[in-house]
Amino acid sequence: MKIYDSLVVGSGVYGTFLAWELGRKGQNVLVLEEHDRNAINTSNAGTTRLLRFVYDQPKFANLMTDVQHAWHELAERYDQCVALPGVLDIAETGNPFIQESKKAASKLGIAFKSSTQGQIFQDQCRQLELLYHEMGGLVHAPKLMEKVRNESEALGVEFRFQSALCSWQKKVGVGFKVSTPEGAVYCKNICICIGPKVANMISRADIGLRRETFVILHSKSTEVSHEILQLPSVWRISDKAAYLIPDFHGSGLKIGLHGSTTWNSNVAEVGYELTQDERTELKQFLYSVVPAAKGCPLSFGHSTATMTRNGNFFLGEAKNAKNLFFVSACNGHGFKFAPVIAEALCNLMLGGTFKESLRPHLVEDAHAINL
Repeated sequence: MKIYDSLVVGSGVYGTFLAWELGRKGQNVLVLEEHDRNAINTSNAGTTRLLRFVYDQPKFANLMTDVQHAWHELAERYDQCVALPGVLDIAETGNPFIQESKKAASKLGIAFKSSTQGQIFQDQCRQLELLYHEMGGLVHAPKLMEKVRNESEALGVEFRFQSALCSWQKKVGVGFKVSTPEGAVYCKNICICIGPKVANMISRADIGLRRETFVILHSKSTEVSHEILQLPSVWRISDKAAYLIPDFHGSGLKIGLHGSTTWNSNVAEVGYELTQDERTELKQFLYSVVPAAKGCPLSFGHSTATMTRNGNFFLGEAKNAKNLFFVSACNGHGFKFAPVIAEALCNLMLGGTFKESLRPHLVEDAHAINL
């Protein structure tokens, strides 16, 4: 009877990084994923993910040193998937986000450059404040996750796609007996890494799902670029809380609109088809801030993010079953923090020291996991 050291349920960004960390520690690991290897409806989807390492909130800022180190290592290892040219925040002078971000970065010794006016904005009337953090950049998520999976498999990690954990029970002398579509699996540890479904499993009502739509403008027009540089803020545009991200391959600009968050105790998956009304809203907003974009090629998409009311991550061990763990990003910032959280969770599963900087995110009152 084969007994795995750890069973990881879900091969999104958290499950994949966790399996990689466990594999690097010499663990015998099995990963179960309900979708196929290249599924678009997982946290691995989307070609452009933004990495920014300067935050105004202490609970995120305190993780920045570890996060920067992790992504620097990944950029060196997978330079075709991770680019770190830096990130530029632009806002009106006195913007609270910029001020608090500078305070946090200074306190933690994170490198940044600040200016009250840039040369490219010298022809503008209003006063702008610029904050440049050199370690920021972009990630091509699907390519990076595939490389991490390949390296995990080289370490002996086994991935089973279009599979699932159907039920589990404690097994004396082993740990767990798990039922899957392919038959029984035996393991010492289990970690549930399936995003919003974690909320259902531990019966939490303070977790919701935020839906975000976006449009990607594909243009290298000088006129378009000039209008983009005149936007008042790359993070907050009008009351729609939009953000701008350059396309990973430098072929355009991604503009996202944050949608509302639905709070309930039964978070469901959301489909990935945008309605015609949503497409129209995105185009109208794009043309209102970048008029020169009219007639340029556009593509559309959307993403979902699990959210907690306090904005924390969500990880811990079930109180009704020792060695049964869970994790979910739960704040919209999950991808960029995944390497550090996966390392911390790996240490927690193996009985090591837990990072104090992650202590606020540790859930200690999850008394049951229900499948």
